[in-house]
Amino acid sequence: MKVRQLREEYSDLLAGVSIPARYVYLCLQPLADDEGRVVYAPRRLWGRIFPSGDLGTEPELIEWLAELDAAQLIQIYELPTSRYLQIANFKRYQRPNRTAPSRLPSPTQAAAPEPFAASLEDGRS
Repeated sequence: MKVRQLREEYSDLLAGVSIPARYVYLCLQPLADDEGRVVYAPRRLWGRIFPSGDLGTEPELIEWLAELDAAQLIQIYELPTSRYLQIANFKRYQRPNRTAPSRLPSPTQAAAPEPFAASLEDGRS
């Protein structure tokens, strides 16, 4: 897990989303690689964000991630092999000292990504 900074600007960024979604967004920061990408694996993310298991459920986490996606704070995208998420403007707010190239594919490598909320309506998660 990486050391990340929480910046004052986050309060303005997160003003339009629910408090649990804000918490998830802040918890994603240290889980992301140096380009702001994370493997979209709800069960694993739920375990990392809520390690004691007493806050939230995996379905709620999926809803909060969809809320962040709809607010354009993250982008959830899919490739044939897996799903990923990209934290929007990650490099604007996080400036790691020694960066490493991401091992995860970028959103531009995904074919015409659709908003994640639309896939929830189709029954995919």
